[in-house]
Amino acid sequence: MKIISKIKTYSAIKLLRKRKWKRHANRYLLPVYDMNRMNQNNISKKEILQQHLKKFPDEADKIKKEIQSAFNILNIKDNSGKIAQDILFWNVVYGFSVNEYLCYDFINKSEEERHTYISDREIVNFGYEVNDLDKMNIFSDKMLTYHMFQPYFGRKAICIKDRKDYPIFRKFVKKYPCFVKKETRESCGRSVELIDTTQEEAKESELFRFFISKGKTILEEPIVQHFKMGILNDSSVNTIRCITLVGKRGIHIPYCFAKIGRKGEFVDNGAAGGILVGIDVGSGVFDTNGIDELGRRYKTHPDSGIEFKGFCVPEWEEMKKLCSKLAAKIPEVKFIGWDMAYSKNGWVVVEGNSLSEAIGMQSTFERGIRNTISEYLATYNISEDKVFRYMQ
Repeated sequence: MKIISKIKTYSAIKLLRKRKWKRHANRYLLPVYDMNRMNQNNISKKEILQQHLKKFPDEADKIKKEIQSAFNILNIKDNSGKIAQDILFWNVVYGFSVNEYLCYDFINKSEEERHTYISDREIVNFGYEVNDLDKMNIFSDKMLTYHMFQPYFGRKAICIKDRKDYPIFRKFVKKYPCFVKKETRESCGRSVELIDTTQEEAKESELFRFFISKGKTILEEPIVQHFKMGILNDSSVNTIRCITLVGKRGIHIPYCFAKIGRKGEFVDNGAAGGILVGIDVGSGVFDTNGIDELGRRYKTHPDSGIEFKGFCVPEWEEMKKLCSKLAAKIPEVKFIGWDMAYSKNGWVVVEGNSLSEAIGMQSTFERGIRNTISEYLATYNISEDKVFRYMQ
């Protein structure tokens, strides 16, 4: 009886943690109560937004600056005030970022069409709903990911966090004077840098102190990209985001897309200016034009000139088999986005993401994934209102 009681207590604690994380992820969004007021009483959208945004002045200022920056880059002038108000509304009410709004071409879509898409806020809800919180931590800390899946990384990595780690740092740098540095809990390519100590003016000890001042930091042997993927852009390691879903009938790969860097850039992430391209899961062939995170589309890579549609990813079936194998090792995390690189020695893991964003899955193919997520939730009898902000 004591064991059963402990299990029930632990389950209750995990449920409370899940609710806490979801509240944090959605803290800025308009409460459902206000959504209902707006729909039932026909209160002005502008009035509701103004009342709500007064509670979050910093966030409101940030989103307004993002809108203005995007408008300046894209030279949006016609109806800019109306469009800005619409972006703000869809951000506060449904959680769509400025980039999502632009990438999904919401300017030219009806409300019904828009609701076939899901926002990154909702995909976060989805991840917290279907994934085990404790196991998710393996992906929150990149070094834990490395330890869990080390045989599939194909490279050496170390973690440094305080002064006692200086000896292993020196040993690593001696063997790999050129290495990749990343902070363990960052995402979207933030904090990722290629460090060449032979070109650095700072001493080893100064570099070390700088790294640990930023917190727990990973140093990795660089991936040597195979030329078959390097022809897309040779300054970045161009990766494949492979989505795995663990279902009741096994592991399914519903979506894959490529992330390709720009000339001179080391990282390939869309948030860092990279280009996303949709891939046909069955064949491994690029099936769409490219798109960046401001919604600009490209038939060819603007730097290398390679045409996107029709490009064949090498050893495609081997990559899918590897991702399915990786997902099977941690079935408690049902939704994972694997970043995979094709190296000179074959496919290797870059990292895993237990809260993989939705923008790459939807913007590349120009269609929403709401129905796919709804069908998946139904197989586990999970109510849609635990994930989606809008109920049809």
